[in-house]
Amino acid sequence: MTARDRGLRRLYVRSLPFILAAVVSVNLILTTALREGQLPIRLHNEGSLTHLVRVEQRATDWRYGFYLELGDVAAGQPLRVPEGSHPIVAWMTRGLSHVELQVSDYDPSALPPEAVPQGPPIGELETPDDVLIPYWILPGAGPRWMGYHQNGIVIVPDSVALTPGEAP
Repeated sequence: MTARDRGLRRLYVRSLPFILAAVVSVNLILTTALREGQLPIRLHNEGSLTHLVRVEQRATDWRYGFYLELGDVAAGQPLRVPEGSHPIVAWMTRGLSHVELQVSDYDPSALPPEAVPQGPPIGELETPDDVLIPYWILPGAGPRWMGYHQNGIVIVPDSVALTPGEAP
């Protein structure tokens, strides 16, 4: 190693802590001076995937919010849906909710009074043909079934009401 190389190395080693301190100082000044909306990193007060989908872009919430919320309350349990056309996508239900769809023959519009939701819908579900359908997920235990309410869907647990036409 030449004298010049040793001198450059000594200069580099001595100046490195000052350079790092300057970079950290500039970073702290910029992050405290910027308003929250301009920060390159977005902070959230909760780390669950459902929360992140809810508070991020509206289209993400429409596409995935229903399936994540369903998974939060019914993972590992079946969800009965009526035969024919319904707005729930089977592969997204399995993949995001960890819920298996079971097709049954029942009238989804025959909601018993205890299964009629109170209050505004939890959110909106985007169907494969880009229609937004309001939905409610009722709290309770046991397998669940899908019913129709107004222009939306209701996910009802068996602890609230049994599937229409099913014997107790």
